[in-house]
Amino acid sequence: MVTVLTALLSVSSVSAAPPVLVEAARDLIESVLGAGTVQAIRSAGDGSDLLVRWDSPTFLRAANVGDARQMMYAEAVVVTGTIFGHLRGVRRVRFTLVRGERMLATGEHIRGQDARMIFAGELGGPYTPSAPGTPPKPKPSGGATQEL
Repeated sequence: MVTVLTALLSVSSVSAAPPVLVEAARDLIESVLGAGTVQAIRSAGDGSDLLVRWDSPTFLRAANVGDARQMMYAEAVVVTGTIFGHLRGVRRVRFTLVRGERMLATGEHIRGQDARMIFAGELGGPYTPSAPGTPPKPKPSGGATQEL
């Protein structure tokens, strides 16, 4: 009887953790980007991966392509860094930046590594910005995009 009760409590605590983690991540992201910017968020796998779609407040249509990519990359690094800094259980964040219904970029940031992003064709396609202060090195544009 004690073994069954212990097993049930273990299962319920495991299944209850991801919703708390997801809501904590949503709160963190919206504290950085603004209320209502997160369109979708969920945990994946064992709960250490987050899948997030947010409305990019830094995307400016009038900005040149290079500046727009740099701003969105910085936005993604700040958001994912905030998540990693506060939620130790998160190992990886896969994300999609949108403006309304328009997909701007997708990416992935694994704890301890640099963030990687793929931009929409209108923003130059596949491209990973350089470290701050160094000139960007664009990769060949295939315009390939994917939705997380």
